[in-house]
Amino acid sequence: MKISFIWENKILRKILITAFWLLVWQISSMAIGEEILLVSPLNALKKLAELMGTEDYWMAIFTSLYKIFIGLILSVIIGVILSVFSFLSNLFKELIYPVIIFLKSIPVAGFVILLLVWINSSYMSIYIAFFMGMPVIYENVCEGLFSTDKKLREMADSFKITLLKRLKYIYRIKVTPYLRAGITSISGLTFKAGIAAEVIGLQKNSIGEHLHNARIYLNMPDLFAWIITILLLSMILEKGIKIILGRKNA
Repeated sequence: MKISFIWENKILRKILITAFWLLVWQISSMAIGEEILLVSPLNALKKLAELMGTEDYWMAIFTSLYKIFIGLILSVIIGVILSVFSFLSNLFKELIYPVIIFLKSIPVAGFVILLLVWINSSYMSIYIAFFMGMPVIYENVCEGLFSTDKKLREMADSFKITLLKRLKYIYRIKVTPYLRAGITSISGLTFKAGIAAEVIGLQKNSIGEHLHNARIYLNMPDLFAWIITILLLSMILEKGIKIILGRKNA
């Protein structure tokens, strides 16, 4: 009875699951017996606490979040604009289709290397966050627009309702859930892709740079401390966006 009650409690269940995997991590670390291969969770958390007391730690987090957030915002704005153009023009939709497929298909690492030839690595995370998020927003908003009731569209044509009024009173209601779902899904995607871009592009004063340095110098406590940081930031970002979009129960 008590076990059933504990398991039905969402918060306690998450704590128990987290504790289980921390135990697995600890046992694995002890079995390997080499901190250079797998650091223990206790040492990783100690290192994290140590890093949190430094200015460089918070500067790296601010730099990464700031640039990735710019890319995310741009992906939403441009994705919505392109989807509206595609809804209004079938020719435009066909022209943009290969670009969307290309952006969805190319691996992050390959895209980063390609962009390094053309742009300054300081802005790499902005571009990668944008190019990874924009196709998702574009497709979601397109789906919402094209799923609008055909009779409503015909009625709008009959009464010669302007495009702006159609967007506000007809399409906005239909598109909003698709847009929210798109933003929620790309929040974690753009963050992780942006960090990967920082690692490959060696963006200064970023989380990616610290990850790269930890790997180069085989500093496993540092490496795991930054990985924990990335996991926590990703969770906070996704949850924060859900709350902002009014999806607290999602």
